[in-house]
Amino acid sequence: MAARPGVAMAAPFHCRFVREDGRGYLPVFAGIVECRVLEGPGPRREHLADGDGPAVCMVCAVRVADGFTAASAFCVSAAPADLRRGAV
Repeated sequence: MAARPGVAMAAPFHCRFVREDGRGYLPVFAGIVECRVLEGPGPRREHLADGDGPAVCMVCAVRVADGFTAASAFCVSAAPADLRRGAV
């Protein structure tokens, strides 16, 4: 994530886009749109180590130059036992 709003990510290894002239990469700006705790069953929950426990879901927006913005959701188990055993 960027340190401050409007500041390009320093080294966005996971989302690089080459400039049209082929010399370097476009600036990438990221920010958190939403972060919440999920309770109960759901489509994302069955893939986590503790499918019945709480999960934390973070939705991010990634803006590439001024061309487009993409969104992604990242969910992890919030169960303390999962964190202790390294399941996350």
